[in-house]
Amino acid sequence: MAQGLDLGLRRALLVLVLLAAFGFDCLGAETRDQFLAVSDLHFNPMADPALVPDLAGHDPEQWGAILEQSGITGLSGYRSDANWPLLDSSIRAMQAALADPAFMLITGDFLAHGFRQRFDAAMQGHAKADYRAFVAKTFAFIALRLRQRFPTTMILPVIGNNDSDCEDYAIEPNGSFLTQTRPVVANLIGAPAPDSWVAHGSYSVPHPTLARTRIVVADTVFFSPHYQPRCVRPEGDPAGQAFDWLAATLAAAKRAKEKVWLAYHIPPGIDGFISARGSCSNPPASFFREPYDRDFVKLLADYADTITVSFAGHTHMDEFRLIRAGAAYAGLVLMNPAVSPDHAENPALRVYTMRPDGSLADQSTYFLQLDAADRMTRWEREYDFATAWQAQGVTLSGIDPANLGRVFERIGQSPEARRLWVTHYAVSKPGAPAVTDANFLSFYCALGNATAADYQICRCPAGAK
Repeated sequence: MAQGLDLGLRRALLVLVLLAAFGFDCLGAETRDQFLAVSDLHFNPMADPALVPDLAGHDPEQWGAILEQSGITGLSGYRSDANWPLLDSSIRAMQAALADPAFMLITGDFLAHGFRQRFDAAMQGHAKADYRAFVAKTFAFIALRLRQRFPTTMILPVIGNNDSDCEDYAIEPNGSFLTQTRPVVANLIGAPAPDSWVAHGSYSVPHPTLARTRIVVADTVFFSPHYQPRCVRPEGDPAGQAFDWLAATLAAAKRAKEKVWLAYHIPPGIDGFISARGSCSNPPASFFREPYDRDFVKLLADYADTITVSFAGHTHMDEFRLIRAGAAYAGLVLMNPAVSPDHAENPALRVYTMRPDGSLADQSTYFLQLDAADRMTRWEREYDFATAWQAQGVTLSGIDPANLGRVFERIGQSPEARRLWVTHYAVSKPGAPAVTDANFLSFYCALGNATAADYQICRCPAGAK
């Protein structure tokens, strides 16, 4: 089976290479000022279990024809991951929103939740190698479909906590998944995937359109309190190695007088959703464990003059995080909403507009209203960030820490601004109940307070319980 997998992935890679053969050499010469960002695809190829044996027995370039045979033609609904109709619809929507992006950023979680359990149910009695092969084929298939729609675009993948052929939050450093996907990633980014991809799912590439700027992709899954190597015990400390690589990469960029755009899946700071389940007597839930919850925020603050912006995903919602350096906002994490509606939010994608100096001018969010009767074709623009907040009395000169700090403060001051933010949080999902008047501070304070101490001061004013 392993030999068949290698052949299948080589065939898929050949298709990718042929599709992209004429694109990457000219990217640096373009002046395109917009790029696409999507997150949390969570593709579930087992949505129709009857197709799984056929998918497992064929190469990724044949999966499309197999999936089209399914009797399931409707899009995934709320509380479900993306089936093939939804994944296909979202990729078409990406092309419709921006046919020729400067690049595309995918901030992690290509694979569905419970991937292993779903495969086990559909393929009882399979060998471990069969499962690992299926995971690698799924990743390669998604890459093929993206490349078919964007044949000349640099596509930057980020590792999410579900992207593993072991278990959730169990990516193996130097393991089979990172090794098997290395050639696919090399094709997507248009350059050899470095050893750091295989070592810990990280890499750094020159920005395709901005001079003296690079995009640094880091695997932050290792920093999560949920991370645990369950299949193979790694040598050394994977989290420490990943953090040291990131710190060294930022230091090198600063010495070279380069600006950095950071991308990762799990953001730093406070998990407002989990923290909202507690009270002021409970410590807040951090996305990272010690010492990384403290050290990562400090790293962002220390390199505030080097890092222009960070991009993340993971929560499935439309959020941001501000990083303080003293009294000022010095860093910004823009969190892309998900394609998968697993968290009962509408599927979404985002178009960012950048300026020649590397700053961000605006962002536009496109979404699919899943409860609409014509939802198969109704991807549409949800809102433009600057226009939406202009209507709330916040005139933005761009998307940066200072401007987002003003948005954060306005949300805290104005009931109307609060309602606007809550609406966008779940991507205009009607009746989305996550943020209420009672728990608003738990969610809101996470936006502007990355440390537990600052968050508690915001969430728990005098007398709060």
